[in-house]
Order: sequence, then C-alpha cells, then structure tokens
Amino acid sequence: MELLVPNPAIRNLIREDKIHQIYSMMQTGQSKFGMQTMNQSLIELYTKGHISYEDALGRSPVPEELTTMLQKVSSAPSGRGR
Repeated sequence: MELLVPNPAIRNLIREDKIHQIYSMMQTGQSKFGMQTMNQSLIELYTKGHISYEDALGRSPVPEELTTMLQKVSSAPSGRGR
C-alpha cells in the first residue's frame, strides 16, 4: 500500500501544482512522517518473506526502481536474495 501524509510540504506541492514531486517526498518522508511508496511496501513484504521476487516485481508501479531496490536488499548481508 502507499501512504501519503498531507503535511505542509505536500500541501504546498499541491498548491503550487508540482504534483510530479510528491513521489520523491513520499520516498524521503518514510521515517519522519510515516509515508510509504508502493515499492517500499513491496520491499518490506519481500524481505519478510510474505511475497516472492516475481510477485513484488509484477505488482510494482515502477519496476525499474524496484529492481534497483531489490538489488540493494539482495547485496545486504541480511537480504534474502532472489
């Protein structure tokens, strides 16, 4: 799932018609505001073993980004790999 918290920065982007910048704000706002992109959610489900690599990739709205994220997880010592 994706989570968008309408904080002042997000509201300002909407007011200024800079909708294209919201995704990056969601990516960076994960720890501070609890925001989450679909790919971040898929990574979490994958690393916990709830879904397969193929399922994560098949449900991603931005597969190229997810592939990069999965490669980072796979190269980490605690990553599950492919």
